[in-house]
Amino acid sequence: MLDMNPMRTVARRALLPAALTQSVPAAFAETPDVTRTSRHYQFISTARVIDALLEAGFEPTRAQQTRSRSGSSPNHARHMIRFSYVKNALSLIDAVPELILINSHDATSAYLMLIWICNH
Repeated sequence: MLDMNPMRTVARRALLPAALTQSVPAAFAETPDVTRTSRHYQFISTARVIDALLEAGFEPTRAQQTRSRSGSSPNHARHMIRFSYVKNALSLIDAVPELILINSHDATSAYLMLIWICNH
């Protein structure tokens, strides 16, 4: 189960690329799990979404993925990455915009992007 509780992110430090690939290897899958997806499945590359969010000023601050079930590849499992906005151009006082990206490449979860403003 993925833990999306916003109160659990204490430090807002960006994850280094090595930590991200270790925490969520499924996020870097280049193809879907063909043993579990149909020909109608539309592959959305999490790695490309990460790159776009980095370019927009968001950095990953937390990442996790589910354990794979028997017969399921950990390289395609459901994963969650939390992003915080780090650019100083934002004029919100005492508020931090955050995104949560949820995806899988084995058809166990639809691509989902949650966005909110966290007040501190």
